[in-house]
Amino acid sequence: MTEICHDIRQAFFAYDRDIVLTGISETFKKGRFYGILGPNGCGKTTLLDLMAGFIHPHRGEVRFMGKCLKKTPKKILAKQISLVSQNFYINFPYRVSDVVMMGRYPYIQRFSRPSARDFQRCDQAMEITGIRRLKDQLVTEISGGERQRTVFARALAQDTDILLLDEATSNLDIRHSIHLLDTVKKMVREKGLTVISVFQDINLAAVFCDEMVFMKTGTLVKKGPTQDLMTEQMLETVFHIQSKIRFEPLYQAGQAVFKTGKAASW
Repeated sequence: MTEICHDIRQAFFAYDRDIVLTGISETFKKGRFYGILGPNGCGKTTLLDLMAGFIHPHRGEVRFMGKCLKKTPKKILAKQISLVSQNFYINFPYRVSDVVMMGRYPYIQRFSRPSARDFQRCDQAMEITGIRRLKDQLVTEISGGERQRTVFARALAQDTDILLLDEATSNLDIRHSIHLLDTVKKMVREKGLTVISVFQDINLAAVFCDEMVFMKTGTLVKKGPTQDLMTEQMLETVFHIQSKIRFEPLYQAGQAVFKTGKAASW
């Protein structure tokens, strides 16, 4: 039986008086690639932050590997969960390699220098993300896409079993987006990595995700296998858009074609 990594129980969260999540209850199993989708402002990023342990529900509970996530020490959690956020801002002129090395922080003893293994993990992560040639450049002097790949490399160097992605490919061109998603999908299959990713691109999510999680106005609409949820009715319910779902043999997945204002009626 597949082990549950996250167990969310009746989670409520609000920023001041603005309620963002309303009674979310769901479980996520290890070794799966999940895609979280929904309109802007529906609580996707907040849900991911709860699962990372950055924030905690005002009511309800998030359990991780059978224990209360809130009570897990941060350094221990950092060896288990990594997060690639959609907006990484840094104004200090660190080298790219220094930012990637930050992913090894949980493994480096206080007042100690990085080990050979730490440098090896960082080199591997930079190679995978295609930024090794940038390792000596300042992170403040590279492009937004290169900076996003640097953050992705930092998460890979962190060497965790759970990888959370918050629109992690939104600043990347399509080639780099597909390469990185291919990479983590391979890690899901071969190493049992768990990926929980927020997507804006529905078709990209349909290609890579084992399961989809649809959200709307702070609630969970439906979670299930991608092939079951990638439907015209679901997209209309969640996004209020009309579409046609067509099976694409190349991807072995459904792909949506969207109706625009000028499109002929279907």
